[in-house]
Amino acid sequence: MDIARAAEEAARIAQGWRDEGGPGGALILFDRDGIRAEHAGGFANLEHAVPFTPDTLNRWASITKHIFCATLFKDGRIPFGDSLGAHAQGLSPALAAVTVEDALGMSGGVPDLMETSWLLGVPPTAGTTQDGLRAFARRLTALNFAPGEEVSYTNTGYLLVEAALEAKGTSFADALATQLTGPLGLTMHYPTDYGVVTPGLAHGYWKSADGWRRGVYGVRFSASGGIAGSGRTLAEWLRVMLRGEGPMQGVLDWLSVPRALASGTATNYARGLAVHRVAGQRFFGHGGSLPGYKDHFLIHPESGTGLVIVCNREEVDPYLLALRVMLAGAGTALPGAAEGVLPDGLFAAEDGSPFWIETAGARTTFLGAQQPMFRSPDGGAMTLSPYMAMALRAEGDVVAGHVGHVKRRFARVPAGLAPDPSWAGRYVLPELSASLEIAVENGTATLLQGVGPLAAAYPLEPIGAGRALFRRGDAQWSQRPCLHFTGDGVRLVANRSRILVFTRVA
Repeated sequence: MDIARAAEEAARIAQGWRDEGGPGGALILFDRDGIRAEHAGGFANLEHAVPFTPDTLNRWASITKHIFCATLFKDGRIPFGDSLGAHAQGLSPALAAVTVEDALGMSGGVPDLMETSWLLGVPPTAGTTQDGLRAFARRLTALNFAPGEEVSYTNTGYLLVEAALEAKGTSFADALATQLTGPLGLTMHYPTDYGVVTPGLAHGYWKSADGWRRGVYGVRFSASGGIAGSGRTLAEWLRVMLRGEGPMQGVLDWLSVPRALASGTATNYARGLAVHRVAGQRFFGHGGSLPGYKDHFLIHPESGTGLVIVCNREEVDPYLLALRVMLAGAGTALPGAAEGVLPDGLFAAEDGSPFWIETAGARTTFLGAQQPMFRSPDGGAMTLSPYMAMALRAEGDVVAGHVGHVKRRFARVPAGLAPDPSWAGRYVLPELSASLEIAVENGTATLLQGVGPLAAAYPLEPIGAGRALFRRGDAQWSQRPCLHFTGDGVRLVANRSRILVFTRVA
C-alpha cells in the first residue's frame, strides 16, 4: 500500500469540494503508527462559511455499529450465540428466537423500524421517542425471512440489543466511555437526536432543485447509528484497533470473524463490520448515512493502513470514494461499470412474489434500493456492496442471479398493464393501528394513505400477478414499495421491511 499515491487521490477529491464552495468533508489516511495524510475541503456550515477540517465533528451514522459491537465484546454479558429473547423482554416469538449474531449481522430477517414506519405513512422526518420505537419493535410479529436465509440491512437489532444492555444497568454511552474511549483518551458524542446541540458538529446538507438544504431526521438515535465525532478521532480509534493494544486487544479479530448463511454462503458482513473484497484486495470497513451526512472507512489489514472519509453532503458515495483512494494506493482500480451488461427496464419476480428490480445503465434497483453495478469476471453485473450483494446476468428477457445471496429470476414487465378492479377497498392492520384504501376508476388505481396533512394519494403502477408499485418522497429520500394483492389481503413490501399484511374490511 503506497500511502503517498493514495494521498494524491484523496487530495484530488478534497480539491473538488474546495473548488465547488459547497459542503465538503475530510479524508484521513493512517497506518498502525499514526496519521499519514489529511485532506479536507468545502464547508462544515454554509450559512457562516465555516471550513470543514479533519477536526470537524460529523455524524458517523452506521459506523456506530462496529463500535457498539466492540462495546458488547468488552462487556461480555450478551453472548452473540444467545437469542434476542434471552436478553430483550416482550418480543414476539419470531423476534425472540433470532440470535444476537443474526440480529446484528443482517441475516436475522428482522424488519427495519424506519422502513416499516415509512410504509405505514410515517416519514423519516417525523419525531419519534426511544420508548415509542422500542414499543413499536415489540409489536412486530413476523420476520422478513427465516434467520440465516439471506442478508438484508436492518437497524432494529441494534436498537433491541442496546435496550437489553440498558436492562442490565449499563447504557451504551457509559459502557463505551468507561471501557474504550476513556482509556484511549478519545472523545465520541452520542446525542439522542438531530435537535441536540453538539458543539463543533457540521450541518448536513442535500441538494434540491433550489440549492442546498439542511438534512432533517426525526427518528431517535440508537446504537445502530448515533455516534458523532471528528474524522481524526475515528482515524485514531481505527489505528489503535489495528494495533490491538490496551483495551483494543483482540477487538478487530473478533469483529471481523467470518460469517456464513445456513446454506454455507459467506455473507461478507461480520459483527458491525463489513468485509470488502475488491480488485484482489481485502478491506474491513463500514459506511454511514444520515440525511446530509455520508461517511466510510476502510482498513487494509495486510498492510496495516486505513482511510476515513467523513462528508456533510448527501449526494456523494463515500464507499466508492474510499475504494478509489485505497485502490490507488494498491496500484489498481475499480472494476469497469456494468453499462449495457443488463437490459434496461422493469422486471418482476417470475414466481409471482412481490420482488422486483429495475435496471438503468450501470445501476440496479431492488425493492426500491439502488446500487451501482460493475462488470463481474464471468461477464455479468455485480455490486461491490457487502450490505446488498447482487450478481446478475441477462438470459434473454429475464434477469437472473443472486440478490442478498438468494437465487432470484425476474421477467420483464409488459407495458400497458391495467389494475384489477378487485383491488378496490379499504384494508386494515389492527395490531399496528394502520389502514389504507385502494381506489380503482377508469383503468387507473390509487393508494390513499395517511391522515391530516400527511394524507396522500399515490398512483399505482401494475407489474402483473396482483402486484403494483408506487412512489413516495420525503425531503431527499424516496421510497418505492410494492403492493401484493392476495385474496382479501394486501402485503406492503420494501427492501428492509416485508411483513405488513393488511386485511380488507370494505
